[in-house]
Amino acid sequence: MNRSSFFLGLNLLFGGYLMAQTTLNAFEKDEAVSSMILKKPLFEIMTKAGLDASNPKDLKFINAIDAIDSIRVFATRNKDVSMALKASVDHYVSQNGLTMANNTSGHQFYKKYAGEKENINEFMMFSDDINRATFCWNKKRFNAIFVQLNGTNIRTENLWVIVEKLALPEELLLWNE
Repeated sequence: MNRSSFFLGLNLLFGGYLMAQTTLNAFEKDEAVSSMILKKPLFEIMTKAGLDASNPKDLKFINAIDAIDSIRVFATRNKDVSMALKASVDHYVSQNGLTMANNTSGHQFYKKYAGEKENINEFMMFSDDINRATFCWNKKRFNAIFVQLNGTNIRTENLWVIVEKLALPEELLLWNE
């Protein structure tokens, strides 16, 4: 097989996933976006240092974070960036088979189930309402916010402890089933 056929095959196989990842990854370096990206190695360090497994709250966090591979948060005040982020999120959702979670909060929540309805492999929230609301995260106000948790068998009842310990946007807890 020649080199161009090989790369064409890879593109066909992984193209949608890579394109969706690339469109969201572009916001990591955008100066109009405040971002936080946390990955599994950091969680392992956190559980070994600074947490007490005999403390029930810390133990709950250790158990909850064990299912998480990565967390991404993007927030912006810029209307154009907010619209681009929304378009990227919509594209990512359609390409990756996420389903919208029921909610009454007005925020958009998406999940990808891990088989059992209590556990998920991916959980996302996107909120923007430039004309109406501002969201507080990291002691700053934003008009649009995106949060993504990826992992394996994430238990939805443990989201509160992750939000609390990592100071994630509290809007993440407004979803309901």
